[in-house]
Amino acid sequence: DASLGLELRRRIRQAVSDSLLADNEALRGASEDRLKKRIEDRDSLRQLLASLLADHPGTDPGNGAPWAGIPQGWFLDDGDGGGGVGRQLYRPCDRSLEGLVSATATKPTESAAALSGRAAEAKKAAVKFRTEHEAKLNVAETALGTAVGPAVSESDASVAAAQEEGILEAAQQKAAEDTARREAEERARKLAAAEEGRAARAVALAAARKIEAAAAAAHDKASLEGSLRAAGRAWARTKAQGGGGGGNGEGCALSALLDELGMLDSLTARFNQAGFGDEQLLKLARVMDGTIDGSDDDEDSGSDGSDVGARGGGRKRRGRGEAAFRAMAAAVGLRGGSELKLRARLLEHGKKKKSG
Repeated sequence: DASLGLELRRRIRQAVSDSLLADNEALRGASEDRLKKRIEDRDSLRQLLASLLADHPGTDPGNGAPWAGIPQGWFLDDGDGGGGVGRQLYRPCDRSLEGLVSATATKPTESAAALSGRAAEAKKAAVKFRTEHEAKLNVAETALGTAVGPAVSESDASVAAAQEEGILEAAQQKAAEDTARREAEERARKLAAAEEGRAARAVALAAARKIEAAAAAAHDKASLEGSLRAAGRAWARTKAQGGGGGGNGEGCALSALLDELGMLDSLTARFNQAGFGDEQLLKLARVMDGTIDGSDDDEDSGSDGSDVGARGGGRKRRGRGEAAFRAMAAAVGLRGGSELKLRARLLEHGKKKKSG
């Protein structure tokens, strides 16, 4: 920083002085050419050192090396003419500003021009206030028809001086408040933009979820599995309203199917004995929908059917469905009208949707 620059100059000045003394002793009686060469070397050294510590191009004079770190318009005065024992003060490079900007031992944080500009504005405000105050006093004196004595005038002058000092402090405080306000407004603007972006993303996410839910609902409505699950939930709600329990509809698909066909009382025990419940019924429905092929390797958790459905479409899918239905009917022991009703309800599900 600037203090380092001053210390370097002092040490270099001392080193050059010591070198000159040593050279003077060493060159006593030397030839004229040797003396001339030594003088040229000294000049070169001075130019080199001056260039290293010279003011940075485009800055104000005084301690303006690029690494000095002093704001525009200031220089560090060591206060001793180079002796290295004085008090260091930061002063404005432009001497005409000293009436507005005072020397300071603390390193400035802004340019001398900016600080002097605010001080000049504060001084103008103080002068304006004093002028208006004096004018009001004159008006009051005229209205009362009395003269203001010396003691009153001195008191008013003291008040005006105190008020002028207060105006200067208020001007500086207002400048700091304006800066803080602008920074707060910028932060608020950035926060508002971020909040707007989050709101837009939330709206888009909600719309995407709504579309996915609608697609899932449409798939459930069109598929046999979806229709059985929906029937189970509706059956459970009806039972709950009638005081017969029912829960949330999970595990009620088989009961709803048998109740729909009028076979709840006659076939429930037979399905229970065969170990055929909702899990097996929904797997059978997925085979008929073509989402699984009914092999032992299929996971019994459902899928989107994009691969298996493509393989099991059309007649192959219907053939797998009929085979799965026959296996279920044999396991449960279905015969006659009961088998025909279940076959029509399960295997003709898609055709019913199209025709009705």
